[in-house]
Amino acid sequence: MADAPAGLSTAYRGMVRASVATALAYRGRVAIWILTSLFPLIMMVVWLNVVAEQGPAIGFGRTEFISYYVAAALVFQVTQSYLTWIWDDDLRSGAMSFRLLKPVGVYHQFLAQDLGMRLVTLAVLLPVVAVAALVSDDVRYPVGPAELVLVGVALVLAFLLACTMSMAFALIGFWSTQCANLYSLWWGAGAFLSGWIAPLEVLPGPLRTAATVLPFRSTVGFPIELLLGRLDGAAIALGFGVTLAWLAAFGMVYRIGWPVAVRRYQAVGG
Repeated sequence: MADAPAGLSTAYRGMVRASVATALAYRGRVAIWILTSLFPLIMMVVWLNVVAEQGPAIGFGRTEFISYYVAAALVFQVTQSYLTWIWDDDLRSGAMSFRLLKPVGVYHQFLAQDLGMRLVTLAVLLPVVAVAALVSDDVRYPVGPAELVLVGVALVLAFLLACTMSMAFALIGFWSTQCANLYSLWWGAGAFLSGWIAPLEVLPGPLRTAATVLPFRSTVGFPIELLLGRLDGAAIALGFGVTLAWLAAFGMVYRIGWPVAVRRYQAVGG
């Protein structure tokens, strides 16, 4: 069985390689994805103008905003998942039928597909961020090796959470044709409360509190705050606790929902 640990590991290597090859073959699509990372840089310009006119905002000055949004451009590309829309398209086209025939579970197929795409974008963006940090005094990440390990763990968990959340939500597609639209609403709220548009520290108190316990911060803001060294031990523990709790919750939703949902599947194309 491919879902056994040894078989699954081998299957993942093959599926990730195939996804990387696909991403490289469709370089225009990858370029569009990377261009979406420019949005945080646009917001950075807005905040820099605010700082220039009114001074620092809640501990964020010019250097902090530049460092934050440069990291946001990278983190968002690494951790965000578009699998709900891909899943919905597979349901509509009948391509899901071919996935169901494979010896590896559909969850693992989609996860490996997304991982391959993220590795390609990471290979492009990570050197850019590294060079920016080396040549610019305004890009500062005051973390040591131990902190970088925590950032790496946070990014891996953020990726898993984003993908699992996306696929758990995609199960709605077996009952409703509005799955992608509903997730767009969810994703839109998440973009605001994740820290992608603005650092959560500059939000009003109630919104900041809500963002702390919702899953969105775990996918963007939390890894960036770790990278900026703005969290103490208690805040770090809370961030990882919230991330793991939501990952377990969405994982359970998928695990329980998938057997029920797939029984409703009827291919409409192929």
